[in-house]
Amino acid sequence: MRHVALALTVGAVVWVLLVVAAPAGLGTASLSAIVAYLYVAGSQICHQITERSFAYGGVQ
Repeated sequence: MRHVALALTVGAVVWVLLVVAAPAGLGTASLSAIVAYLYVAGSQICHQITERSFAYGGVQ
């Protein structure tokens, strides 16, 4: 169970670092493919899109 917790923690930290670093990579030609992949992956799980969000009492 400890390995699972460690893997989830590392995965979450890496994801946050990639999300924060992605806008900086937009201006770099060598990173553009990686950044494009990050944006595609992020768009699949984006919680700010109405269809992918929960609403309670009419408030999203």
